[in-house]
Amino acid sequence: MRAIIVDDESLAITYLISVCEEIPDIHIVGEFTDASAAIEFVKDNPVDLAFLDIEMADIDGITLGKKLHELDNSIVLVYTTGYEQYALDAFKNHAIAYILKPCDVEDVRYAIETAKLLVNKNKKQVFIRTFGRFDVFVNETPVIFSNAKAKELFALLVDQRGGEVSMEQAIDVLWEDKPYGASVKSLYRRAVADMKNTMNALTSQSIFYIGRATCQLDTSSVDCDYYQLLLGNKNRIKEFSNEYMFDYSWADPTLLKIQSIINM
Repeated sequence: MRAIIVDDESLAITYLISVCEEIPDIHIVGEFTDASAAIEFVKDNPVDLAFLDIEMADIDGITLGKKLHELDNSIVLVYTTGYEQYALDAFKNHAIAYILKPCDVEDVRYAIETAKLLVNKNKKQVFIRTFGRFDVFVNETPVIFSNAKAKELFALLVDQRGGEVSMEQAIDVLWEDKPYGASVKSLYRRAVADMKNTMNALTSQSIFYIGRATCQLDTSSVDCDYYQLLLGNKNRIKEFSNEYMFDYSWADPTLLKIQSIINM
């Protein structure tokens, strides 16, 4: 879990670092006495947890928390402060903890463990990379498809962003050189089965809706760089390098769409 600390008291930062060093799986990736610097950091770097002071010289902690959530609303907020009166505002800002200084070690530990549970709960098992070559990962491990058309069908469903894809549509894209008939329908059904079985063997999540002659992706069950870019995620926009599913020529219209969005 990647965490930042924002506090205009260097001693408070040092103390929190010492506590975090004793807890597994938490890494302090940024320490800031200036709130504006923290905002700039989060624009370009993924962060799971933010420890925020309330009263600071440039931007108060409540406002800072709101700005961080505008950049990434999955960041877990913990406030560490010497002032009791801001607790209600902090919890309205979806903070998980409000710890009064001097911070009790056990309170900090409890906040971190709670944050870890939230981060793990919100993290989706399946990540889909579309920038460049199309690839699928389950728990950060690449998925190997034994059937190339099964992988391409998966890519088509991703490109359609949860829209229903009929058997006829899929065949027209994936087997454009074959006449529509029983033979190519059999190839389609095999690709659907291989795609579904491959993913079911690796994840407990059900990510497809398979009908009699249709299939679609449950976009809410996956994480995808393309979808995040459409939501305005600045890190994903920065990662985009003018390539989208370059193995598949049918994906070119979406590439043009992404380019137009970025150039707006």
